[in-house]
Amino acid sequence: MARKATTSRPTLAMIAKECGVSNATVSRVLRGDHAHGFSVRPEVRDRIMQTVAKLNYRPDLTARSLRAQQTHVIAVLGLNHQWKSSSDVNNAAIGAAVDVLHELGYSVCTSFPKPTADGSSEGQLPPWRVDGYLLVGIQTHKSLVEVEASGIPYVGINTRVGTKGYACQVDDALGIKKVLDYLQEMGHQRIAYRNGSADRARPDSHAVQDRHVAFVNEITSRQLPLLDHHESMVMDDKEFLNQALAAKATAILSYDLTESIRLMQAAYQMSVNIPGDISLIGFNDEYPAALLTPPLTVMGVPARSMGRQAAVMLVDLLQGRKVDERIRVFEEQLITRQSVARV
Repeated sequence: MARKATTSRPTLAMIAKECGVSNATVSRVLRGDHAHGFSVRPEVRDRIMQTVAKLNYRPDLTARSLRAQQTHVIAVLGLNHQWKSSSDVNNAAIGAAVDVLHELGYSVCTSFPKPTADGSSEGQLPPWRVDGYLLVGIQTHKSLVEVEASGIPYVGINTRVGTKGYACQVDDALGIKKVLDYLQEMGHQRIAYRNGSADRARPDSHAVQDRHVAFVNEITSRQLPLLDHHESMVMDDKEFLNQALAAKATAILSYDLTESIRLMQAAYQMSVNIPGDISLIGFNDEYPAALLTPPLTVMGVPARSMGRQAAVMLVDLLQGRKVDERIRVFEEQLITRQSVARV
């Protein structure tokens, strides 16, 4: 005779029975619900929490979300374009955002959809219910249309958003201006630009586009020479360094920290001294910029501040509070170390 399937998973009713209280009392204690004058004696609350721990009770989030029409879960979208480098600025932003969301009572998840033929994030929405989205990485027009059509509130971190979206972004044009101000103050006039490499950055990335355009515009407005290969995303690191030296560049500005590290490796292999033979400055003050030899001068992106603010903005949207700035712009900060020499 077949035996009936049983489960040893503890239930809210089991907690209530053992504590001698109603199911509703246990539920409200676990939610921290103090509305409508609800209160419970401290010893009863302690007994409930001790029983929860003893039985290793875990709430049924699916049932709870169906009842409350909320999941208290936030999904991070766009990570199929991240986590390729420990020095990626978005990693720091996501970490800070997750910390804030946890403090505010939200869980965080993500999904890793199979990239489309063009490498975009189309089809990135998870098949489960969530309350909101945090967007990172490269968001194409198609992927943004998909997010906006979902009707779920979202905030982008260092990425473009659609007309319904909110975002925390950086002012790369101002960052480029600060870099060139500093390099000219150090005597540099011939400045090469190392664009993001195609094996890890996409040409339609807003950061790749914005920084490159800002560099070209700022160099042109200062009537400085625009050296060749500033737009290239495919040139080998050693070849780029050779070309920069042949063009008598005295400094290189690199798109991000990974590009800076690759150039430093190429320089080491070619016996090119930084900053003796050529100076180097790059974007993003993430690990291990300060530990390189020489320690790298950078234009630091305030990734953690952006992540924290994005999380707060999203929770404000979810809880019906007014968000004054739809697009919050953050200023980048120059951090001088030892990779730039005076000429």
